[in-house]
Amino acid sequence: MTEPKARCLILACGNTLRSDDGVGPNLAAWAEERFRQDPDVRVISRQQWTPDLAEDIAPADSVLFIDASVNPRPDACASSRFRRASTCRPRPRIT
Repeated sequence: MTEPKARCLILACGNTLRSDDGVGPNLAAWAEERFRQDPDVRVISRQQWTPDLAEDIAPADSVLFIDASVNPRPDACASSRFRRASTCRPRPRIT
């Protein structure tokens, strides 16, 4: 069964058996409950992101990636903006 298109896709990554790595699945559980009644939001939680997720990412209007790391400061948060591939200029090939 194919899931309906989500305007906002939340992708969480992590493993609850590891302390820092459990942040993704825990936030995904919270988001699933919080947005349960909102058909425009879809939440996917995995231990690892794999190429097959491209099928879920491609039709979404926006995607929020959630992952954790022990490397940054505990109060740090990283954010990156990405553009849809069709609006990006191709990089020159290095031969």
